[in-house]
Amino acid sequence: FVLDLLQLATDNIKQQKLHESLLTFIASHHIRLDDAKNKLQSFKQRERKIVARTFHGLGLVVPFKNEIGYREPGYTVQEFKRIFKRMHGEKLKGKKVKAEEMQFVMGNIPLADDEGDPGMGYEVGIAFFYSYPMFQEKAKRLLSNAYRLTNRHGFEAVLKAHCKVRGKDMREYDQLKMVKSKKRKKTLHDYM
Repeated sequence: FVLDLLQLATDNIKQQKLHESLLTFIASHHIRLDDAKNKLQSFKQRERKIVARTFHGLGLVVPFKNEIGYREPGYTVQEFKRIFKRMHGEKLKGKKVKAEEMQFVMGNIPLADDEGDPGMGYEVGIAFFYSYPMFQEKAKRLLSNAYRLTNRHGFEAVLKAHCKVRGKDMREYDQLKMVKSKKRKKTLHDYM
């Protein structure tokens, strides 16, 4: 019981110091809290409109009314990652890449787009974009089309500019490297 009280007191002191530190930072950087609250509120509103979780974790928001606007591609983010990793591995080994799963999805995207569900192409385009360089052209095509269908033309210009820069170093560029766990560097202690 006494240890619990000590822990609670320690936690309260840490919280108080953190609170004071935050208030000092806010004052020194002239941050208006009412602006921050408004931004947080708009982010919460966006959170309610998410129709699917995506590779980057922010989620997908597309115009969605009366069950029209988004259609599931048939695979989860984890399944896409597994499929892309397998396909990438086959390509690196010089084997013929087996793409049956993606052919099925890619065949359904134009149907979904024609029926007013651009979210499917949008989601798969994001998955391609955030995976391996071998999928860049597919990502570019799917996302450009999704941006046009959802009237997000500014994003299309950003995508094209980004792909130009990204294309200069394609052999070394791999966005999934950023999310892989980092290995601990060996120290002198490891060799003793």
